[in-house]
Amino acid sequence: MNVYFWTFAIFAVLITPVMLTVHIRCDGKIDWTMQLYIAGIPVVKCEKKEKTHQTVGLMTQKKKHRLAFLLVRDGSAVRLLRSMPLERVRIHACLSFEDAAVTAMVFAFLKALMQTLACCGVQRGKLTGAVQADFGGRGTHADVSCIFAGRLGRIGLAVAHLMINAAKAKADFAAEEEKHAASH
Repeated sequence: MNVYFWTFAIFAVLITPVMLTVHIRCDGKIDWTMQLYIAGIPVVKCEKKEKTHQTVGLMTQKKKHRLAFLLVRDGSAVRLLRSMPLERVRIHACLSFEDAAVTAMVFAFLKALMQTLACCGVQRGKLTGAVQADFGGRGTHADVSCIFAGRLGRIGLAVAHLMINAAKAKADFAAEEEKHAASH
């Protein structure tokens, strides 16, 4: 076949734009939606509505935390996060606590934080939103939407690196458990 055609085809796949949108809603419970777009076409959509009570075994939870810690420590998770830089963040929050003083203090803190971020390095247009104070005591709710964007080749390489390190860590955990089981 034609070498130029295959070179161009591989290059076109590697530079294909990928976008991930994340929407988080906090209204007494936390619900989130993630949607993955490849070349502007929606590919995957994940939603999670928080359930009232979830039971997870302590050992399972401990293994997940340990695996996540190892992936952050060796740089695999950071490499994946760097491959998809943050494009935009939109925050809308309505603060309403039982105590009006708490509402005013949290409102002032968030307003000062947003102004500080706007002045100290967050590029204009990347961070938008509004924080409102409601002194009626109706309950606090917040919406956060983020857009991450990157290229398919760089993200694929970071995901492959993460998966290889996760498999190695799981194999090490299994060998360690086997060793501890043999000693009992």
